[in-house]
Amino acid sequence: MKNNLFRITLFVTAIAIILAACAAPTTPAPSVESPAATVAPNVVNSLPFTHTVCAAGVDLTGQTVSFYHILNPNDQVATVYDPLRAGYADAADYFTAHGGICGATLKHVFDDSHWGSIQTIYDLYYAIDPKPVVYILYGSGDAEQLAGQLAKDQIPALNIRGGSTASAYGKDGQTLGWVFATNPLYVDQVGAMCDYIVANPDRFPHPVIGFINFDDDWAHTATDDSHTYCESLGIGYAGASYFSGNDTYIHPHIQKLIDAGATILYTNSHENGPALVAKTLVEMGLQDKVTLATVNRAMDPYVAFSGEANIGADGLPMINGMLGSLPVRSWAETGNPGIQLITAQADLHQRPLTMRTDGYIMGWDTTDLLIEVYIQTGNRVGFDHITGAEIKKTLENIVYAPLGGVEQIDYLGGTRRALPADRMGEMKYMGQDGKTAAGSGNPPMVVNVGGQQYLVPMIVPLTDYQPAPDLRPSSADVPPVTEIAPTKKP
Repeated sequence: MKNNLFRITLFVTAIAIILAACAAPTTPAPSVESPAATVAPNVVNSLPFTHTVCAAGVDLTGQTVSFYHILNPNDQVATVYDPLRAGYADAADYFTAHGGICGATLKHVFDDSHWGSIQTIYDLYYAIDPKPVVYILYGSGDAEQLAGQLAKDQIPALNIRGGSTASAYGKDGQTLGWVFATNPLYVDQVGAMCDYIVANPDRFPHPVIGFINFDDDWAHTATDDSHTYCESLGIGYAGASYFSGNDTYIHPHIQKLIDAGATILYTNSHENGPALVAKTLVEMGLQDKVTLATVNRAMDPYVAFSGEANIGADGLPMINGMLGSLPVRSWAETGNPGIQLITAQADLHQRPLTMRTDGYIMGWDTTDLLIEVYIQTGNRVGFDHITGAEIKKTLENIVYAPLGGVEQIDYLGGTRRALPADRMGEMKYMGQDGKTAAGSGNPPMVVNVGGQQYLVPMIVPLTDYQPAPDLRPSSADVPPVTEIAPTKKP
C-alpha cells in the first residue's frame, strides 16, 4: 500500500519536473465569474464517487447555479487564495462537464474589486436576484463580523478556513448561528492533539505542553479553553507566550516556556510562524528535545514551502517532523479516489508543485459538498423553492464525505463544526528514492519550478479520522439550545 502510494506521488512529482524543464508557464485560474469553460478530455473520465441522484424528472440544463465567496486575502494571495481559486475553477469545469447540478452549469462567484471589505461584498451579493442561498467564508474574523447579518437574512455560510469558537457559536460560545465550520474548532484540535499525546507515551514520555502563538483573540481562546482538558489527561502545562506575525526573533518567548518545563510546543500561528518557531528551536539546540505541534492551517504544504528557507544540518527544513491536525486528506494519500481525481486534474491543468496545496484540494472538496447540499435540498423542497433556510436545514443534518472521503462532514444533528473530521499528521519531505521520507541515506528530492528549487512536501497521516473532543466553554454532550432567531420575511 505504502509503496503504491509513493509511486503515484513520485509520478505526480515527475510531471511537475517535466513541466518545469519544458518551461511551461503556470496556467492562471480562469475567471470563475464566467461560465465554466470546456476543458481538454479528462484524465479521469467518470466520477469515482456518487452524489445523491436528482429527483425524477428534474432537468436544470441551461440554468446556472451560483455559489458566492466572500474573502479577505490580506497577505495570503499567492500562498492560500491563488490555489483555492485554481481548485474552484478546475472543479467547476470538471463537474459541469460531468452533469453539473442536475444538468445546470456550476459557477463560483468572487468579487475581486472589494477585497478586504467583506461587508461591501456581502451587500453587493445580497442585492442580486435571485439572492444567494449560501455563502463561503475564509476566516474566523469574517464569520464573527457577518454572523448577525447572516442570521437576519437567513443565509447560511460555510467557513472553510476558520475555527474560532466565536465564529461558530458567538462570543458566549453557546449560540447556534448560521455559520458552519468544515473542521473542528481550533480549541478542539488542541484537545485532539492532547489525546494523541497520551495515546503515545513512548513518543511523549514526559509531556508538558506550552503554547507559542500569534497574538490573536482566537489563539488566546484556543489556549485558554484547552489546557485544562490536556491537564486532565495528565499533560503538564507550561503556559503560553504570544508573538507578532512581524516578529523575526522569538527566543525569549520560547525560553520562557522551556524554563516552565515545556517538552511540546503547540503553535496556532501560520504562514511563516511555524517555520520561525522551528528555526528558533534549532538555534537554541532544542530540536531533539522539544516536539513542535500545530493547528490544521499550518499543516498545509504552503507552510512546508515557507519552511524551506531554513535548512538544518541534516539537509532538511527545520520544520520537518512537525505534528498537527489533518482534517483534509493530503496529496500523498493517493489511494483515495478523490485525491486521484484532484491529482489527475491538476496535471491536466498544469498546476505546478507550489499550487498543489490544501487550498487547491479544498476548492475541489468544497465544490463537491456544495453540489451535494444543493441536490439534497432541492430533492426535499423542490429546486424552485431552495432558500438559505432550507440549505441550513440540510447542513444541520448532512453526513457526507466529499470526493469519496477527502474530508468528513458531519454536524451531528446541528452542531456548527465537523467534530469527526480530525486526524493527526506529520510534516515530511519526499526523499530521492521517491518512496520514503527524506532522511539519513535518502537526500530530499528537489524540483525546479519557474527557475526556483523546491523540496516536495509529504504531509503524512498518523491516525485515522476520529472525533475531536468538544472543548467549547461550558459545552455539554448535546448541542447548545440558544439559536439566533431569524428575522421574519415580509
